[in-house]
Amino acid sequence: MQKRKQVIAMTGDGVNDSPALKKADIGIGMGSGSEVAKQAADIILMKDNFASIVTSIKEGRLMFENIKKLMAYVMPHAITELWGIWLYYLFGMPAATNSLIVLSMDLGTEIPPGIAMCNEPFESDIMERPPRRNGKNIVSKALLFYTYGYIGFLQAIACFLSYCYIFWSHGINISDLWMSALDHWKADGTNFTSNGHTFTVDEQLYINRQAMSAWQVGMVFGQMFHLFSARSLRESMFKHGFFTNKSAILAVILEGIMLAIFIYVPGVNKFLGGAPVPVWCWVIVAAYSIGIFFLNEIRKYCIRRWPKNLIVRIFKF
Repeated sequence: MQKRKQVIAMTGDGVNDSPALKKADIGIGMGSGSEVAKQAADIILMKDNFASIVTSIKEGRLMFENIKKLMAYVMPHAITELWGIWLYYLFGMPAATNSLIVLSMDLGTEIPPGIAMCNEPFESDIMERPPRRNGKNIVSKALLFYTYGYIGFLQAIACFLSYCYIFWSHGINISDLWMSALDHWKADGTNFTSNGHTFTVDEQLYINRQAMSAWQVGMVFGQMFHLFSARSLRESMFKHGFFTNKSAILAVILEGIMLAIFIYVPGVNKFLGGAPVPVWCWVIVAAYSIGIFFLNEIRKYCIRRWPKNLIVRIFKF
């Protein structure tokens, strides 16, 4: 049967069952069976109830998938943090983030949603999917592409647009920012001129602080939207349900409150190196993130509709 690529589950309790238990894709030893059978088995039924086999497999799949969902949610923000640093070091533009803002995200705003992902309920088709290959890694190439080459890149664009809006709102051309950090945007810098306007060092420092907070809005607010996409691997969120995981809703609310404190509470924002940002930064990130959400809905539809398509499999993890 295995030569026909069928997945075999074998139950046994005696010594003579141990070779078959070892050979089967899922070896299930009975709790009342021999020690040899238990050693050969992958799963041991503590209570000799065959009905619990399906439930056990379902719970195992849920744990495996929720770990993947957690990775899919957490990993993309590393790219947005890196791009915030690369803008300064590679292109000489004003710093888009700093170490304290990064830490406020890694040790603050990202923690509640990450914990909430552990409570995500089953997707309706979880038992209709074929078993994963033996030895398949949680962090697959497709997952790395999704987090770093797809979502991470798209979120970085949202951060950049929010960042750029700050300079546009002050009448500064983005093209004038190229390599400007060499002589400007620092305490010992010189006056900066763009569009006929001259900005003093103090004005530059405040604008730069605003820009860093705008990038922070892009990272954290964008992740708040991404949480809803990451909560299902294949199933549409409109079917899975936005409110099926109450802890995820509470986590998003808490994340939003923390972000607002980091940006708008005097003293806190200055300590982090930020400053209050206009509402349009939030609007830009929200509009862009909603677009990403629906793009993910299309991706999930393609996975359900054409699961074996070579192009679709690039986005399937």
